Amino acid sequence: MIRIYEAGAEGAGTVHVAAVDEKTEKVLASTDLALPTNGLPLYNPGYAQLGPLTVRFPGVTAAERVRIELTPSPGARIWAFISVTDNDTQEIMTITPQ
Repeated sequence: MIRIYEAGAEGAGTVHVAAVDEKTEKVLASTDLALPTNGLPLYNPGYAQLGPLTVRFPGVTAAERVRIELTPSPGARIWAFISVTDNDTQEIMTITPQ
């Protein structure tokens, strides 16, 4: 699951999400997401989530390693992270920006 927050708390931004094969650099799938706010932007920043990735982007299962690239619309500032759940153990790992 990818969770994306609009750091500017305006609720007007969008973000382009692309799944890229690490080996071939081929874009396997992409989509655009709005980052609407739910209530007063100061307390409820713009937000979107995308997941599970294998359902929304079935092509990612063909790659050994996938990189997720996020491109915000002009003027939008975003912060995002990915959470991964192991289906066998139910352990959760989070992946945050470098």
